Amino acid sequence: MGVIDLLPHPDLVLTLVALGFAAGVDLFWVVFLLAVAARVSWLAPAPGDLVEMGTVPILLFSAVLHTAERCAEALPSVALFWHSAQAVARPIAGALLAAAIVPGGVVQATGAAAAGAVLAATGHRVVWGLDLRRWLDGGRSPGPVLAGLAEDVVVAGLVVLVLERPEAGGVLVVLVLGALLLRGRFLLDLSRFGLHLVWGSVQRLTGRWGWRRQDELPAWVRDALERERRPGNRDRAPLRGLPVGVTGSPGHHGFRWGWLAGAPDRTFLVLRERGRARALPVLPGGAPGRSDLFDRLPARAGEAECELLVARDGPDVDALAAELASRGRVGA
Repeated sequence: MGVIDLLPHPDLVLTLVALGFAAGVDLFWVVFLLAVAARVSWLAPAPGDLVEMGTVPILLFSAVLHTAERCAEALPSVALFWHSAQAVARPIAGALLAAAIVPGGVVQATGAAAAGAVLAATGHRVVWGLDLRRWLDGGRSPGPVLAGLAEDVVVAGLVVLVLERPEAGGVLVVLVLGALLLRGRFLLDLSRFGLHLVWGSVQRLTGRWGWRRQDELPAWVRDALERERRPGNRDRAPLRGLPVGVTGSPGHHGFRWGWLAGAPDRTFLVLRERGRARALPVLPGGAPGRSDLFDRLPARAGEAECELLVARDGPDVDALAAELASRGRVGA
């Protein structure tokens, strides 16, 4: 209801859309720019109560945190934990910024805060997904310094649009969100994989790692595996699995989120598309590789070459590769 009440003020709605998304992409840079705008005369003043942000403490605090973020992103393992914390912080900040824009009572502020939180969460998942994609690509993508500078330029331009031409900034973000709905699912999968890597590292430290039991598998994974059971073997061995990231997955050039699952005699890569799961038999690929937070396991799923990314709470990647090689084929 709060957002509906804002509809007579389309420029305010578009400002909220653009600023909420920008805060999710680069929160501390947005806060710094809004603080600068509140102190200088050559930019339009920030909307609503944001005009009160132009204090020296806010300027210094946002500048320090923005610098800390750029330093953290130079190290993938540090960036992973940083962005995991930001996945909580940025929706809260987006809600506060949106509520500060809106005039009126509690209902309007609550509706705006909810919209700002969703937009900031979406913006953060997009930028985190792009960072993880760059990390996984290695030398084929721009380095963290260049990527950070590009992000700063884009967000600065968006903030200027919010202040000077809010309708243009809002429409631009709406177009970006539309493109994400059509082609950007892999970015959301990547950010989910990032959270899983952090959780996997914690699990490894606590001694909880290895295959997931049958009762720990999602229902859609169990259902897909049951359809692949060999006749007469339905009760022979319990199912097991582990969540994996997948690059070069069948029919896709980006990143997918799936499960490597089955029984000890056969294993499948289980993927879900448009609400339907499919299980692809897995064959061994090349030699596995290791990094600080996950292992890479080349494999063949169905008719396509792919690479499975296994978090640190999964089984030993060398043992997993040897198991696939000894079976020749894997499944449930």
